[in-house]
Formats: sequence, C-alpha cells, structure tokens
Amino acid sequence: MAPIIPGSASSTRATSLRVLSSHLGRPVEPALLRRNLLVECLGAPLSRGVSYRLGDMVFLVTGPCEPCSRIREVLGPDGLSAMRGHGGVTAKVIRGGKLGLGEPLIQLQYDLFQ
Repeated sequence: MAPIIPGSASSTRATSLRVLSSHLGRPVEPALLRRNLLVECLGAPLSRGVSYRLGDMVFLVTGPCEPCSRIREVLGPDGLSAMRGHGGVTAKVIRGGKLGLGEPLIQLQYDLFQ
C-alpha cells in the first residue's frame, strides 16, 4: 500500500490507456502519461464536481487533465493527437490515506443542498 497525502492529483482510465496503445500500435507505459493514478472504471467517466473513494483516499474531480506538449516528445508525433479526449482528470485529494493495487473506485453520494 502506498500512502496518499492531501493535495492535488491527476488520473487516467485504463480504458484510455488501451485506446492510446491501440492508436499508436504499441504498448504505452502508464508512467509516461505523468498521471498519479491509473483507475479501471467500467461506467461513465469520472465527473467534475463528484467525489470518489479509492482505498482510504477521498478525492474530488476538479476538471479535465489536458495532455501537455511533452506528450509529443514521449509518445512521438502522433502522441498528442492520440491523447485528445483521453487525458484523464485533475482532482483535489480531500482525505489522504493508504491505497493498494486493485482497490475499488466508489462514487460518493453528496448533498445537493450544501
């Protein structure tokens, strides 16, 4: 288990990594994308303004994480265009904690009247 401390984070979905690998015709290592978390979620994409729990950690999605120009250097000339729509999200870590491989991603309920 790795400790996660409150602050900011970025995440991408495993499905996006598979799409990117398919588009480029070669496997892409998750670390090359410079995201803190790689999550497997079968439903809708992670939504801005929604909180999720992953292990002990709770995070709030704050928006899309657009790919930077460095992606072209790392993935080649087609890398930046292949990443469009697959950059993942940025998030604010509300509660840090321990995070282990294979932890379920749980969308938290929230009060609409807060």
